[in-house]
Amino acid sequence: MPQGLPYCMKSIIEQNKPHRLNANAFPKICRNCHRVYENEISFLTETTPTKTDGNIKVVHTGDTDVFLEVFRNCPCGSTLMETFHCRRDLTESGIRKRELFERVLSGLIKSGYAKNDARSLILELIKASQKIRK
Repeated sequence: MPQGLPYCMKSIIEQNKPHRLNANAFPKICRNCHRVYENEISFLTETTPTKTDGNIKVVHTGDTDVFLEVFRNCPCGSTLMETFHCRRDLTESGIRKRELFERVLSGLIKSGYAKNDARSLILELIKASQKIRK
């Protein structure tokens, strides 16, 4: 897994789901060495984080619209940037829900569930509770 990525970027690689903001963003070509990154996966796995802490910039465009500007270094040393959607709810409420999810996940893992099984179980329970509310 590439270093220096938040969870919503790691999920692009793990789930192989595109989250790019611009449909025409790829293929991306390094202007310095002309290396071609065919898609988000190659962009994130074949590059490295920039040396500064600011390799990811969270940009808010409205109350709930959030996207990430991701800065990565090409092997030639050139810095590249791409913009991605971040579906994660970064509001105070969303952060609290995520923390609760992580605590429940940790508890299930400690009680013997495999991580993927525990995660699936929690998501199934969330979906079931949402159906009940409707």
